[in-house]
Amino acid sequence: MDNPSESRREPALTVRRELRPFFAALFILQTFGLVARRFYIALTERSDSLWTALADGDILNILAVSLSQLERDGAKAIISTVILMEVWDAMMGTRDAINDWLEKRRQKALVEGRAEGRAERTAEVIAWNDRRLAAEANDEPFDEPIPGTNDRHPRP
Repeated sequence: MDNPSESRREPALTVRRELRPFFAALFILQTFGLVARRFYIALTERSDSLWTALADGDILNILAVSLSQLERDGAKAIISTVILMEVWDAMMGTRDAINDWLEKRRQKALVEGRAEGRAERTAEVIAWNDRRLAAEANDEPFDEPIPGTNDRHPRP
């Protein structure tokens, strides 16, 4: 029989454990912002200023009006927070994919560069050996050092 925990699927929109504090903070800030916006609108419709509303005792009514839509504001905050988190995840995933691609490209260039360097070195050594053999066949002195060495003196 299948293990029930293995057959359970993850929800489509989940917040990774390490991002949950950020998600919560973003949600709280957005909810607070929406309520504060609604409070400001209600305040400007009912009174000249905050001090006037406090003096008139109308502040609790204004606060009640702004909090009356808390459920709707909370839903808006949840939706926008989830969207922002998904966009963030997509951006980070894209960044990681691009970084992986660039790293593979750099590694490939490095491997190709090393292969080209070895091929050039081999060609230089073969050319040097051909010159050495030609000089030896003609009984000519050959004091050219092996390519890539700092030895400027002929070998004994």
